[in-house]
Amino acid sequence: MIVSELIRYLPAAIIHGDPHTDIKGVTADSRLVKPGWLFVAVVGMQSDGHQYVYEAKQKGASAVLVEHLMDIDLPQIVIERTQPLTGPIAAAVHGFPGEHLRITGVTGTKGKTSTCYMLDHLLRHCYRKTSLLCSIGGRVADRVLDPTLTTRPAAEIQELLAIAVNAGEEHLAMEVGSHSIVQRRITGVPFDTAIFTNISHEHLDYHGSMEKYYDAKASLFAWLGCCAWSSNPIKGRKTAIINHDEHIFTDMLERIAVPVFTYGFDSKSQIWADSIVFADDLTTFCVHWHDENYHVTLPLVGRFSVANALAALAGGITEGLPLKDMVEGLLHFPGVPGRFERIDHGQPFTVVVDYAHTEASLMQVLDTVREMTKGRVILVFGCTGERDKVKRPLMGALAVAKADYVIISSDDPHAEDPESIISDIVAGIPSGKENWSSQADRARAVVEALAVAEPGDFVLLAGKGHETVQVFGDYALPYSDQETARRTLAAMGYGGK
Repeated sequence: MIVSELIRYLPAAIIHGDPHTDIKGVTADSRLVKPGWLFVAVVGMQSDGHQYVYEAKQKGASAVLVEHLMDIDLPQIVIERTQPLTGPIAAAVHGFPGEHLRITGVTGTKGKTSTCYMLDHLLRHCYRKTSLLCSIGGRVADRVLDPTLTTRPAAEIQELLAIAVNAGEEHLAMEVGSHSIVQRRITGVPFDTAIFTNISHEHLDYHGSMEKYYDAKASLFAWLGCCAWSSNPIKGRKTAIINHDEHIFTDMLERIAVPVFTYGFDSKSQIWADSIVFADDLTTFCVHWHDENYHVTLPLVGRFSVANALAALAGGITEGLPLKDMVEGLLHFPGVPGRFERIDHGQPFTVVVDYAHTEASLMQVLDTVREMTKGRVILVFGCTGERDKVKRPLMGALAVAKADYVIISSDDPHAEDPESIISDIVAGIPSGKENWSSQADRARAVVEALAVAEPGDFVLLAGKGHETVQVFGDYALPYSDQETARRTLAAMGYGGK
């Protein structure tokens, strides 16, 4: 696409330079610029992209999109605000790839990754060609993606959509975080279905209040309604899938202008589950939809896993998948890395790594663990630095109330002093509670937890999940709860499985 064609989508823009300049790609990250690409100078919260236009030129940028004229020998497209336009411009350059895919966005505080993975699994089980964009990575065509932000940058999303379309993919499931909605990373993505899992205390350091956090989540569904229906046979229908059991359900309905599909744990929902039974490494339940009723065996544990499965089943139904086939597919779901992931080296106690890092998610997991365990529950957890400090004492109080022994440690301290974060957590522990200790070194904390575990105990390593680094200030060190646990168990003499 040449510059003069691109500005047909930007009627308020002014071109300075050759309008016939070819644009082969788009990015707002100067480090990712390739020869022939358009660099978008975005004014963000921490930096101004205009200071990187010279670096973009050195890397071969053919043009720049800016908010004011720059002293640089490149064609410039000048527009009042660049940030909201990055996604739509990238979509135009790539030929609007989202128009050739069915796209499901999953948002909520908890369950986004698991729901996306389950929906992707069900689609592939029913012989659909799918791609997956998640915080723990994902897959586009045959390309495996590294872990990244919950939702990738706007230009990168459009590039990945184009790769999916060119590979013949039919569907794409995507995590949609609240930050990405506010930062307009999903503009230009024509969602067909949006799934809302739940909402609880999280990201208040960024949004400022629960009301603003909820408004960010809910706006995804308002945008879905703005897309309406179309004559495009691929994009013809829009659906909002909502957790009926959430306290904000009624308010959410007021914000939606498309058909709503509900899921939950009673017959008020359109698809619902009952007769839930937990075992050591699986959950069974009955699923009901219209006049269809099936017994489900899910190789995951916990009520929250059933909720995620219901959301995925609802997503599959909107895409025309038979419920019976999806129920069969759930039996073979391989799980999600870092989500209630068992570490089994033949030890006489259970070890699980889970991403639970909020008060609500930690409570859910600890309640599930308690139902499964005859012995003690031993917990290792921490709180992320430079993030929502309000939840720290709340999680401290919760941990010592729900677990038998707690080791408070680090979880990406960033530029904060790890001991200071631990002190904030400890501040919430009631006086007289002595079933805890602290160890700022995460690896040592895991070693200690495994060392004190006895036959029948349950060791929960919470917070890091799939992550493979520990972040300190402006650098990161390799670290994995899974690898630390495996190495420790091997050193303890357990053989591995």
